[in-house]
Amino acid sequence: MVYRVSLFYKVFFVLFDILFPLYGAFAHIFNPTSILNTFTPQVVTPINTETTILLDSMAGFFAMLAVLQIVFLRSKDAYVWKTMQLGLIILDVFTLFGFYRGLAAEGRIDLNLWR
Repeated sequence: MVYRVSLFYKVFFVLFDILFPLYGAFAHIFNPTSILNTFTPQVVTPINTETTILLDSMAGFFAMLAVLQIVFLRSKDAYVWKTMQLGLIILDVFTLFGFYRGLAAEGRIDLNLWR
């Protein structure tokens, strides 16, 4: 059975979606303050050693993700596509959960306090 990936998915995931992890890799290394500002409004500078280690590790993760997307999403095998997309969905769920935990710890989840 031949499985065809729609043109929208090919364009979005093969060309456009690769830019996000590439940006993440470079930003985590060359502009860590902007990355930390997305997580908390009170960034402590200079950045601690353990935070730098985590940022550099995340840069490596994003670079690896970009390479995997570049290589595997050019495959015509549906199993490869679906497995890669499942992995990305799992990553997105954990990322959103992490943001939720961070915002909740800072008391920024209550919508009534946003005004």
